[in-house]
Amino acid sequence: MSIVDDILGSLLIGMLVACVLYGATTVQTYVYYQNYENDQLVLKSTVGTLWIMETIHTMFCMQFTYAYLITHFGDLAFMGEIYWSGGVIFPVYFLVIRSC
Repeated sequence: MSIVDDILGSLLIGMLVACVLYGATTVQTYVYYQNYENDQLVLKSTVGTLWIMETIHTMFCMQFTYAYLITHFGDLAFMGEIYWSGGVIFPVYFLVIRSC
């Protein structure tokens, strides 16, 4: 197995785990809105904003993964570059963490 296999395999497994965790976050957000209808608007807005930011983060991660595993599969020159969504993932993730 080559180093490329290790890198792309780790990327795929990490994205699959991230999607499962995103699904859990979505369910928790839904349950929150169903069970705590009387919470303050500020708290409800915070939960909704965090979920939207996590959705954007997951979309960028999926797009990044798709670019490396599908669009540029086998392109070793592309493997040395950082795709544009890869540069956006960390600031969005930082905003999600900072908002908590």
